[in-house]
Amino acid sequence: MFLMAARVAPAADFPHQIVTSGLGYFPVAVRLRNGDVLAVIRGGAAHIGVKGRLDLVRSTDGGKTWSPPWTAIDGSLDDRNPAIGQLKDDAIVLAYAVAGNYDETGLHFKGGRTDRLFDGVYLTYSRDNGRTWSKSVRDPVIHKFYDAQGLVSPYGKIVQLPDGTAHLCAAGLAQRRAADPPCLAG
Repeated sequence: MFLMAARVAPAADFPHQIVTSGLGYFPVAVRLRNGDVLAVIRGGAAHIGVKGRLDLVRSTDGGKTWSPPWTAIDGSLDDRNPAIGQLKDDAIVLAYAVAGNYDETGLHFKGGRTDRLFDGVYLTYSRDNGRTWSKSVRDPVIHKFYDAQGLVSPYGKIVQLPDGTAHLCAAGLAQRRAADPPCLAG
């Protein structure tokens, strides 16, 4: 199953389903223990935009049909780059980044890549299969790991190992200081 959320032509020989049009960037889907497929997608803005939010869609028939999108996260800044997974206790965890420092239009970051402000990786939990969510909190362990080191954004599926440790993939953009040596290319 290939989850389509944006206007991209799917491969003709690969099963696909269009879930939403005009929105739906960065889809991440997880099959819940109850059999539903829950997917988080970016809504409210294109790839870059201060009005970015995170929406959810659900399939109860293995991806043949999908619910209309509904909003899970919509703060005052750009909520983006989701990761999602279901833990052993059946709680669903949603991780995401919050970005700021947009220009007056809300469509472009001010300055260069190193001027972007990412406030942290936030976590929220659902104990009713994604229908309602806890208050989001910035994770202190993740924040300590990258604080003053650059930008970090979660992505993909969150998995929990047999020992209870949850793993979250993240992409980062290190910020160089003037005293740092330049990167070498070979």
